Amino acid sequence: AAVAILSVMVGVLAAMGLSKLKGRAAMLLLDILAIPMMLPALIIGIALLSFFVRVLSLPLGLPTVILGQLVVIVPFVVAILYARLSNFDWSLVESARDLGATPLTAFATITLPIIRPSVVGAALIALALSLDDFVITFFTIGSGNTLPTLVWGMVRTSLDPTINAIATLLLGLSIGSTVLALRLLDYR
Repeated sequence: AAVAILSVMVGVLAAMGLSKLKGRAAMLLLDILAIPMMLPALIIGIALLSFFVRVLSLPLGLPTVILGQLVVIVPFVVAILYARLSNFDWSLVESARDLGATPLTAFATITLPIIRPSVVGAALIALALSLDDFVITFFTIGSGNTLPTLVWGMVRTSLDPTINAIATLLLGLSIGSTVLALRLLDYR
């Protein structure tokens, strides 16, 4: 949930900034932003582990998992929201600003209601990706546990039937949030 919320917050701001850029500059920044989506998760996980431990000297735990997953998930959210904001009518926001609205009021009353389905869909996709991201979580969790790493640890040590139940819940939550996100995004 933390990864979904943070990625949407960062993604909305980044997509709004990118949508105001014209032509090649926006495409170049989107291409650069998409690099973590194309790299293997193993390479990203090892790089993040090295970065957190050797460069930042951070103790591994849930905060490093959240930061590590944000590296991979934010580009997905930005791509979804940029697609929605690329044809957004900014004259509506300018009109609200001309009538005395603050930037925050204009965002909350004009921009956010229009892009809300895309924001919710991006958040659900971020949630599904975060739940399914085992490799980066494995490298950045340290001695803690998340649900995927707990299931992996249970599979390694025993053949408890609760593993099947937890795995089924994870799969159902992941598929359910993706289907709901696609419905909200009006996917065809």
